This record gives sequence, structure tokens and C-alpha cells, in this order.
Amino acid sequence: MPSEVLDLNGIEYPSACYELKDENHFFVIGDWGGMCGWGGGNKCGVEGAVWANDVGQHTGMEPRPMWNRHGQYVPGIDDNAQQRVASGMARIAEQTPPEFIVSVGDHFYPGGIAEHCNGVAADYDVTTIPNQFKYAFEDIYNGTHLANKEWMGVLGNHDYGGVCVNMGWPQQIFYTWNEVSKRWVLPAQYYKRNMRFSKGGTEHWDEEDFTIDIFFLDSNHADSGTTDKNHDMCAKEGNSDDTYHCAGFLGPNGTDIVDGNCAGTPGLWTSERVCNDYFQTLWTDQLAWLEEHLENSVADWQMIVTHFPPSYHTLGGLTPLVEKYGVDLIMAGHSHLQEVYYQRAAVNYDIGDTAWVISGGGGGVSSEGPPTQDYSGRMPDGSPRPRNDQATGYDDQYGFMDMVITKDHLSIKPYSWGTDSGYSNGTQILRNGAEVRRRPRADGQDFRPVRPRVETV
Repeated sequence: MPSEVLDLNGIEYPSACYELKDENHFFVIGDWGGMCGWGGGNKCGVEGAVWANDVGQHTGMEPRPMWNRHGQYVPGIDDNAQQRVASGMARIAEQTPPEFIVSVGDHFYPGGIAEHCNGVAADYDVTTIPNQFKYAFEDIYNGTHLANKEWMGVLGNHDYGGVCVNMGWPQQIFYTWNEVSKRWVLPAQYYKRNMRFSKGGTEHWDEEDFTIDIFFLDSNHADSGTTDKNHDMCAKEGNSDDTYHCAGFLGPNGTDIVDGNCAGTPGLWTSERVCNDYFQTLWTDQLAWLEEHLENSVADWQMIVTHFPPSYHTLGGLTPLVEKYGVDLIMAGHSHLQEVYYQRAAVNYDIGDTAWVISGGGGGVSSEGPPTQDYSGRMPDGSPRPRNDQATGYDDQYGFMDMVITKDHLSIKPYSWGTDSGYSNGTQILRNGAEVRRRPRADGQDFRPVRPRVETV
């Protein structure tokens, strides 16, 4: 465990090895951690606690999505989307257990872990599970084939605070070393990891074995310096006005002292310019780091994880590297829906043979558009449909993705939260995915060798 929260930036996290199967799976999900109240009241499991938003009053017993849609509220799904997506994940995991889960950021709404930023490890108790981790993570993704699988992720803008940078994002990094639950992997703002799929699960290489290099990036410079106080982590209001959204968390120990202090860091906010410069520099440093590691990568697959999608103009520096070094897949979130792009453009953005996905429909925040509803009053089997639960799941709003991978092929399967029968025993609704081949490097210097078979005695 690092002494301070930024100590391991750029680390190569210890590699993981999985038994090679006819096809291996991993899941992708983002924007998933719901809320049980505002500010210091965002604690779940509190008997008698009541909080309110634009769609009504709610108890604080279990998380529900942060309401963020300027459209129709759909009861039944918009009030427990996270739990329904998690149930769908558990069902698919029973059929094809994932080796691990990739989490693309915005893990806890509305503004990350509800505590003041503290980047000193000695101040954390790693022998307990914090409230938000327990109720919005551990107790929800606890299906038989999910409970012990690693979740590898990146920070999103809401993890920093959404409209400030002094919420408890270091807690998410230090939770990597929690002694009670050992499945969370987020050791730094950016890092890389090699994943190996080995025949027989042994340390010996076989010609059928393959590897993935995954690069986890912090792209939150995209939400700094925007001059929109409601969508700028570095805005003056969010970081210095103790009557605004981050009220009560702008000073050390949860006090109302507005000093921008975050122990163990250089101080991410002393002014808008200092904050914006920090995140812009962080991004520039990452691009140089990424190019160095892509240049030297000999893995069969190269993948990138980032909270903001690569189509954002602020991530423009990523595209040349993706094309030059033949990155195969980019996994992102931030937009609260499910989208898959491969060999087709997203409006005016096209990276050809690199697949990229947005999996921001995890249910911690309301989806971009209203979920599809069936007003016939009947379930697919003809039985009456509850009037307060008419959502069908035949849309791309809430869900997750199943990545099915072999040495030479990747199948992207985006699943909705719903089933074809409307009941838990139905078949999970599969939306439009893609079949992806590995992308060669543009310079022709592809270092993806077939490993020689190692003879054992």
C-alpha cells in the first residue's frame, strides 16, 4: 500500500493469469454506484432516513440512481436500475463466468465517496468496509460468479466530486488494499496491467496462450476548465463556495474550512487555473507514458480504459496513438447508455479497426433517455404487467457488456438489464454488438509472436 495516494501513478500492477478456455469472458460496466441521500446524508442502510429529489421522497435503505434526465421518469426501472443491471450480470455470470470486471468510472453518485479528500494512507482503516462500498458495491455485485472477481477501474469526474475535486477519491485508491474485500483494483490515477490466459492455468507458455495489455487512464481533464460551474471539477463555486454542492467537504476532516487542502497531494485546488493545469498536465504525462508502453507491448491484444469516450475532442491526442500502435479496444463510460462502435463512425468520429464502447448504463445515475415501455398492460406471456413497472429492457439505456475473447477474436455482447420474458428466469436481452479482429500496428512492426511451446518433464 502506498504511503500517499499519488505514489503509484504509472505503475505496472502485478499481472494476472487465468486458465485458457475455448472462450474467456470479462464484463464492462460504468456509472453504477447509486445514492442514499445528499452530502453528509449519503449513507445507506440507515433506518428511518428520508431524502428527496425531483421525482419524490425516498428511504435511505438502499441506493437508487441520481436523477439527471430532463425527460420522462419511468417507475420500476428508474428507481432501482443499479440492482436490475446487477441481477442481469449475475444471470449471465452463471452461464459464462467472467474472469474479471472492468469498471469505467463514476463509481459513486452524486459526488464520489462522501468525505473530504485525504491522500495519506496511514489515516485509513483497511480492516473495515466503508458504507458506500458496502451498500453500493459489495452488497449489490454479490452473485455467486461475481463476488470474488476482481474489479479493475479508473476514476470518473463524479468520483472526484463532479463539481469539485476534494471529495473522497483517495478512498477508492486505498480500497485496493482493503483486508476484508480483496477484489477492488484501482491502485493509481493511471496504471497498466498484463492479463494472461494460459492453457492449463500453468506458468509454462503454450502456443495457444495469449495476453492482453490493458492501460487504465485518467481522462478527467475533459471536465476541467469548462467554465460551466455545473460541469467543471475545477470551477470556483464547487471548490470554494461552502453553500454549493460539495458543501461540508471542502476542508480537512469534513469541516467547512475552505482551503483546498488534500493531504498527500500537491493540492488539486487552490484556484481554477491551478486545478485545470494539474489535470491537463496529468493527461499530457499519460500520453507520453502510454506511447512508451504501447511501443514496447508484445501482448496479443492492447486495450485502453478511460472514463470519457475517445470521441471527446479533449481526448484527441489518443487517436494517433491508437492508430499507430494498433490498439484493439477502448472501453469508456460517462454517457449514461450503452453503445458499440466498430468500423463505423460516431457522428464525425471514426477510428476504423479499433473497437470502442460506452458502457455508462450501470444504473448509478438515470439513463440518457427514458427506457422503453410497453403500455399494453401485458407481459410477454400474457400475464398482467404491473402498472408501476412497464419498462421492457428493449433499449440501450441501462446495462453492461460481456467481452468474449480468444487469441484472435473478440465478441462484444451488450446486455440490457431486462429479459425476454420480463421475469428473472427469462433470457437476458442482447443488444447489437460487434465481432472484432485484432488491429495490426500501422508501422507494420507488430511484435505479437506465437509463444514457443515449453516442454516439461
